[in-house]
Amino acid sequence: MAGRSRGIGDTGHATRVAVVRCIVVAIIATIVLAGLVALVFWLVVRPKPIEYIITRAVARAVARSTPVPDQAARELEHDLAAGELVSVEVRVVADVRFIVSGVISRYYRVRGTCSPVNIGLSPSAARSFESVPCDVEIW
Repeated sequence: MAGRSRGIGDTGHATRVAVVRCIVVAIIATIVLAGLVALVFWLVVRPKPIEYIITRAVARAVARSTPVPDQAARELEHDLAAGELVSVEVRVVADVRFIVSGVISRYYRVRGTCSPVNIGLSPSAARSFESVPCDVEIW
């Protein structure tokens, strides 16, 4: 064979094809591995509902030390004597941690406001309680 002879330092077409093939196989293997990791994570997390732990909650009567006008005090005493409902606004502030598949999140502050909450002042009215929609903020 006359012509070119291949030496040690000669890079041919076959070497370039092998390098490109190796890079393509590595990219495909990385994509498949990432897909398997995502699938396993989804299978572990998806079926379980998010649990939460309330670590600290503050609930206090806002109007406990606020002076009430005479007219409002008389109306409240009248409602108490008649066994009627009293409408109040309920505010709750709590520190919450979420648990997802055993991983515990950082603390989040939850603030909830429910209004109007009707409270029965008679024993018979206290047994029946209606659900009230609340505004909740998590930050």
